[in-house]
Amino acid sequence: MIHARECAAGLLLAAGLFGCQARQMVSQYASFDAVVTDLYDKHVLYNLARRDAGRTMVQMNYQSFHANLTYSMNVGANAQFYANTQNVTGVDSTKIPLYTYQQQSFGPNLSNNTTSGLAINSAPAGEQEAIRALYEEQVSRPDEERIYQRTTHVLVAMRSYCWVRTAQGDLYFVPAEKQREFSDFVHRVSFYKPGAPGQAGAMNRPGGKTADKVTR
Repeated sequence: MIHARECAAGLLLAAGLFGCQARQMVSQYASFDAVVTDLYDKHVLYNLARRDAGRTMVQMNYQSFHANLTYSMNVGANAQFYANTQNVTGVDSTKIPLYTYQQQSFGPNLSNNTTSGLAINSAPAGEQEAIRALYEEQVSRPDEERIYQRTTHVLVAMRSYCWVRTAQGDLYFVPAEKQREFSDFVHRVSFYKPGAPGQAGAMNRPGGKTADKVTR
């Protein structure tokens, strides 16, 4: 007979494992939110970098996100009975008493698996010319007024709010003090609506650029 306390220990271990996985699932869904917001930030900053370099940019519209999280757990046990040195081997059979704690072993087998995935559907956003004008207004600002900066030092970029490395190896980043202004800009260009507050300023300038001379 397997001792009840050993069975209980195995069940408690399984319950604890399930509880840990439940918390992991909640954490996993929270990480999906972080991935989505980071995607918007990096996409906009990358577009700013492309316009700063005079390259083509396309504002993407992320139309839908589908998160999938699957969890499975298997619980089993192996019970083994064995003889000790007190057993007597007779002519007819081996006597193996099964009622002492030392003659039993209980091994729980626990396994679990968690898989997650995030699918994204995207397409070029509408109003590309109007959105491009908003980018041009930022790129045309003097360096000290921009919501982004350029650097050749990775550590400088890594200490910022957000940073990207372009295909050409250039590092662009958003200084911490520009975080709120950059976040507002991300929202404007990602969910663009004609006539919304903050849009008119760029559109009233010829070509979406400031009339002042820009010093590089």
